[in-house]
Amino acid sequence: MNLMEVVIALSLGATVLAAGMDVLTVSVRQQIVDVRQTRVQGDAYMAWRAVEMELRQATEVDTPAATGQTSDLLLGCLNYDQRLGPMDPAATVEAFQFCESGGVLYFYRSPGCPMPPTTCAAAGGLAIAAGVSHDPASPWYFSRPSAGAVRFAYLVSAQTGPQTQSQSVDETIAFNAAAGTNQ
Repeated sequence: MNLMEVVIALSLGATVLAAGMDVLTVSVRQQIVDVRQTRVQGDAYMAWRAVEMELRQATEVDTPAATGQTSDLLLGCLNYDQRLGPMDPAATVEAFQFCESGGVLYFYRSPGCPMPPTTCAAAGGLAIAAGVSHDPASPWYFSRPSAGAVRFAYLVSAQTGPQTQSQSVDETIAFNAAAGTNQ
């Protein structure tokens, strides 16, 4: 083997190595984008599921209180009706709250009803999703389209390099305050 063959072999090896690194870099970047998109979808789902579970158990929603009202705050109670008191005296009365602060959706639960005043993002809250904002079609997070129903709409986003990954959620959940039953 002479010097010329060694130089040619090293050049070819470096070219193949550089091409392999480019392929690997593109693959890793795509995996990062995919992981972030999955996180955004997971956050959107977790927030949707948490709100849905509380609303399906709710026997009363205090905010937004009446049909046609909107709010960035969702307050309600489980096993309680303002007219009747506890629906089932043997079960616990609890209040819940959902609110957004700094792009994070928080969940609070406390014994009794109504919910004591709680500042959003205060200690004791559970951060459910990050990157939460108003959906461009809705300037609020929660509304009451009809008696016994709450609509929630929001957008969950994350920056993935030069792109923004987003997942929109817009759902209406019914509850039965009059009967005090889960629905």
